[in-house]
Amino acid sequence: MADPPDDLWFLAQIDAAVAPYEGRLSPAEIAWMRAQLAEVLAADSTASTLARRARPVTVDESGEVRRDPAGRVLQAPVGSNVVSIRRAGKKVG
Repeated sequence: MADPPDDLWFLAQIDAAVAPYEGRLSPAEIAWMRAQLAEVLAADSTASTLARRARPVTVDESGEVRRDPAGRVLQAPVGSNVVSIRRAGKKVG
């Protein structure tokens, strides 16, 4: 796993987690909370796995297109994130 302090997505998650405490705790306490969260995400295997699974998957363009039986290209609905994977003719995802 990438080291959370170097990863912008993880930093955003840490910022969101400590945001409710901004103004209620001192800046030193907030910095300590951020450091603890980053350490847990980097060192604890369970937390690391959960964080990796929570991370959104982004795919720009795969180059693959869906086609109907006649060979015409089918457009995916806007905003959908449907992925269908076929291996050896069997649908696996």
